[in-house]
Amino acid sequence: MFPKFLSLLGLGFCLGQRIWTFAGGHNKPSLSAWPSPVVPLGGSVTLQCHFYPPFTSFKLIKRNGTPSPELQRDHINTFTMSPMTTEHVGSYRCFGHHSHTSGWSAPSDALEIVVTEEAVTLHCHSELIFDQFILCKKGDARHSWQVVEKLHARNGQAHFSMGPMTPAHSGTYKCYGSVHHSPYEWSVPSDPLKVVITATTQ
Repeated sequence: MFPKFLSLLGLGFCLGQRIWTFAGGHNKPSLSAWPSPVVPLGGSVTLQCHFYPPFTSFKLIKRNGTPSPELQRDHINTFTMSPMTTEHVGSYRCFGHHSHTSGWSAPSDALEIVVTEEAVTLHCHSELIFDQFILCKKGDARHSWQVVEKLHARNGQAHFSMGPMTPAHSGTYKCYGSVHHSPYEWSVPSDPLKVVITATTQ
């Protein structure tokens, strides 16, 4: 029996950016997130529309058109999401309202809000006494595998930690074992384990 993964302890999400813009010589709002657009599950984030006159009020929407979760409006141009759940994940834009024309501005550039979770640990173990294990991930090319990490074995097992989780961690993993007297010879692989980015709404 060769090494197989035992457990997967957590999953996660990722990444965002801040963009500040002007278009066509006319001011439009820009959108930022404090303290960061990458927010721990259960945490909080404040979105702020940055503006210049003559805007007097603002609205915040999700770019993909899905219903936005209820937001707490702190001030005329700030919105707080707390506690963060997977319902808050998405791409946001804000609009400024012109009181004299009763019209809305062009939208701000999109701001991606994502939720992260804790690290995950992949456990590789075997009934055979191996001295070290390597963890490999399936590559983009067909049948290609990339070595992620090599660890010394303890009591016939190794624990590979990854995180905080991002979409880059998703994929299919296998581990292999070897002994010191044959460092270039590895066991047959473990059964594959597919890591999928998911989360539970709180």
